[in-house]
Amino acid sequence: DETCDTLTGLCQAGTNPLVCPDDGLTCNGAEFCDPTTNACASESPDNCCASDAECDDGNGCNGDETCNAGTCITGTATLCGPCITSQTYTDLLDDVAAIGNAIGNARERGHFWGGIVRLAAHDFMDFDQNADPSLAGGMDG
Repeated sequence: DETCDTLTGLCQAGTNPLVCPDDGLTCNGAEFCDPTTNACASESPDNCCASDAECDDGNGCNGDETCNAGTCITGTATLCGPCITSQTYTDLLDDVAAIGNAIGNARERGHFWGGIVRLAAHDFMDFDQNADPSLAGGMDG
């Protein structure tokens, strides 16, 4: 029977030499003769993909990753601000309150606060229910 050369990983001829042809699947790597099993095997290359979705790391700040010829290509980084924390959220609310309370005309002040309520309602409708509440000022914020 055929065997694998433990030094080269190549098949050694026997009565029925083992041939490890390429199976055409990019993401399972090159086929080789595995000396531990004396059988054909494939080794997956790092960073292998068949579609852009397989490359997405979920971080929009480092750009959109794409799949090109079976390899993930990193995206172009974009400028992203720091995450909103409960403190930056509280600071923002304080700033909004100061602006709203500084409006002298009662009618205009009412329009301002009415707009804020509409924005808050809109944000609440889009609120990610799985998000950490401490990052968004609480479940009601």
